[in-house]
Amino acid sequence: MELGGFEVSSTSSIPFAQALMRHERCGVLLLCYSVPENWRETLIRSFRESCPRGRIVGIIGGDLKPVSESIDAVIYSTDKADALLSAVAGESRREKTG
Repeated sequence: MELGGFEVSSTSSIPFAQALMRHERCGVLLLCYSVPENWRETLIRSFRESCPRGRIVGIIGGDLKPVSESIDAVIYSTDKADALLSAVAGESRREKTG
């Protein structure tokens, strides 16, 4: 992501992630399939409150679990880097439908 020109913050702490959302510019929340479901919902809620015009991109693995309606775009873990960069930029081929 950084090589693609994006500023990236990463953490495995929910309180720290929420603090980043409250105190920094936040345009995109990137959620990996490995994030536990209860964390995912907390992060989505916090992001929408702090960054209402931000974009949420979900990365899904081979298990194809249902994707939250709150996620704006989805890519697969097997997609190449350009798919991720496009989804983050708002150009995903796999936009959430209906």
